[in-house]
Amino acid sequence: MNSILITGASGFIGQCLLGLLKTKNYKLRLGVRNNSKLIDPEAARESVFLDMDSSSSISEAIVKNIDIVIHLAGQAHDEHASGKRLYQVNAEGTKKLAEVSESQGVKLFIYISTIKVHGSGSLSQMFSEDSLLEPQDDYANSKLQGEYALIDICEKGKMQYVILRPPLVFGPGVKANFLKLLSLIDRNYPLPFANFNNLRSYIYVENLCHLIEGIIYRKSCRNQIYLVKDCDMSTKDLVSEISKAFGNPPNIFHMPIIFLKIIVSIFNKKKDFERLYSSLVIDNSRLQKDLGWVASVDTSTAMANTVDWYKQSRKGAN
Repeated sequence: MNSILITGASGFIGQCLLGLLKTKNYKLRLGVRNNSKLIDPEAARESVFLDMDSSSSISEAIVKNIDIVIHLAGQAHDEHASGKRLYQVNAEGTKKLAEVSESQGVKLFIYISTIKVHGSGSLSQMFSEDSLLEPQDDYANSKLQGEYALIDICEKGKMQYVILRPPLVFGPGVKANFLKLLSLIDRNYPLPFANFNNLRSYIYVENLCHLIEGIIYRKSCRNQIYLVKDCDMSTKDLVSEISKAFGNPPNIFHMPIIFLKIIVSIFNKKKDFERLYSSLVIDNSRLQKDLGWVASVDTSTAMANTVDWYKQSRKGAN
């Protein structure tokens, strides 16, 4: 029986992964800052305090008798997070966790990084594991520094690693801009995306979690980095998929891009606009070749599950 530490177990991806692994033959330890956020009350009994911003909480005791660390915890891409905090949590925190893991004989360290370490992307460029590393902001750079630290520690010791670089992850529990988009479509707001012919990669949270579990057993993928996705969609198609899940036709219209750029500049929403209008496409052929990985949940079902969660959460809030 493998003993697994999941950091960030109370987060969006962590809750899904916990739900998957607790049904299997694993001994789980959950690293969280606040166990009251865990959906499963039984899981709280297996939790330990872990604050990636505090080096004193990243102790050898956290990883004692642990075989595998799945490192999800980190400072999210948040406009309110300072560069200092991003580096403290995502770079230095990851380094410290990797150090104590190596010292305690952890066999495998699975690190969830981000596709953003390769840059912002374009319609003419498809990212692969061989693409240049060109992080464009403190968040992406801090995650990349975490990767570097982990690889260095593993190469000097006996611990093995697998690094995953996902794009935007969606599904039940999603937050930030994807949640805002769900809300806008739910309220039938007209959206000026009809002439958005971009393309972006996504991955459904459950598919990502099944992939993480699969890595545990596949020794052939050790000491590797993988770019991961399960679908590519334009923003226009994304709105259509979400609208279909709500049972409505998409409420989108054409607006000249130049006008949109002027509007978003006035309201200081340029970054949000770029995420919706720009392209970021992943080539995951190495993942498919090495692991034979195929997404277990198709895009339509994934979107329906996400919308069902959204509706239930809105009912609970009222």
